[in-house]
Amino acid sequence: MSVTSFLNKNVIFLCAAIFAFMMISFATPPMQSPDEGAHFKRAALLTQGVIVMGHEDGLRSGGHISVGLDNFIRDANGIGKGDASSVEGMLNKYRWEDETRYSIAYNTAYNFPLVYLPQAVSLFIGEALNFRITDTYYLARVITFACSMLILAAAWSIYRFPTPVIALLILPMAMFQIASPVLDSITISLTVLMMCIFCQSRIKEISTGLFFTLAACCFLVSTSKANMLPVCALPFFTRVNIRAAYKYIIAGLPLIMSILWIIIALSNTNDAGVHHPGYSQGDVMKYYIKHPVETLIIVFNTITNATLIDFYYRSFIGVLGPLDVFLSDNHYKLLSLLFVASIALAMLTTRQGGISYSALVISICSIGLIFCALLVQWTEFPAVKINGIQGRYFICPAIIFLFCFNESKFGRIVNKRITLPVIFVASLYASVTSLIYFYF
Repeated sequence: MSVTSFLNKNVIFLCAAIFAFMMISFATPPMQSPDEGAHFKRAALLTQGVIVMGHEDGLRSGGHISVGLDNFIRDANGIGKGDASSVEGMLNKYRWEDETRYSIAYNTAYNFPLVYLPQAVSLFIGEALNFRITDTYYLARVITFACSMLILAAAWSIYRFPTPVIALLILPMAMFQIASPVLDSITISLTVLMMCIFCQSRIKEISTGLFFTLAACCFLVSTSKANMLPVCALPFFTRVNIRAAYKYIIAGLPLIMSILWIIIALSNTNDAGVHHPGYSQGDVMKYYIKHPVETLIIVFNTITNATLIDFYYRSFIGVLGPLDVFLSDNHYKLLSLLFVASIALAMLTTRQGGISYSALVISICSIGLIFCALLVQWTEFPAVKINGIQGRYFICPAIIFLFCFNESKFGRIVNKRITLPVIFVASLYASVTSLIYFYF
């Protein structure tokens, strides 16, 4: 492939990504991604140097943020069906204030805050230049999206994504999250970068610099999403141009540091037993570890519940906004069919020896831990079934799974020329029309 052809194709991809971002951003009022307000508060605390989130007596974990920002988040979170035009005008009145107020954001306290750096930089710039908070918010959207694209571009330069991974990234749910200034935008991109480095190491030994980058990605991903802790095993299976002793020392760092962070976060976070009054998350965790049969029964009850499975499926493809903007049934059917077709084609054309079984096991373990994490964090105690699981939680494990298959040239060409363009157009149309219909 000539340099000119390579650049032209990448420019097309970049233009398509920017166009999708602009369309989704135009159709979505502020703070409409799930838990976006809490993520924004966490980023605001990072600008103050807060790494471990504290709590005041009798209150759940949080911190002191500008009253103007807190009011903006509160009112933006209240936007409902048909409210966008009226509420967005009201949001423009909020400015940065010196007065602060304690605001709760306990559900983000378990996340290592470095992944909030793009949002924190945006908030720092907005406050320093005295932007309206609305303008600061849209700046955060742009900077977070730009960082996500830079990470994905770096990943692409290391290893070409399998086409089913691209198909996943352009499904409505993933596109919506990448276009929002939230945790998922960065963690999805870091997961792709992590897997590109790992897959490149299967072709030839990688440099020490890439190995350190892989280790950093493993740490950031696993401390952003508790179910992703198994990715810390990836460095042990990576081929690197370094002495074996040094390799295993470096490979062990993400796991050790992630476990330390989890312990620190658990010991400092106060969720006030919001879902299991009188029991800390540590107490609930110990109980289910001691009663594995009961845990398996609860998981079985969850995965055999038709209503829950239907919600997982729809919210994986795309339930936008704060989980209240549904696509049409026809869009769900079309997009799921195309997505499955892209995966099937990649699997059927995978070269002999092209399957990464270590990544496959890590993906399966990460999916299993979603149920364990939400059983402890978001489910009443004692439980009958697990609450709080959303389809978007499966995006990062699915990325790892889809990197397991090394498709042939034929499979790649068919997906790239037929399946991916149709998915992109259908996803963008379904997303934008659903958002505009709901909010405007």
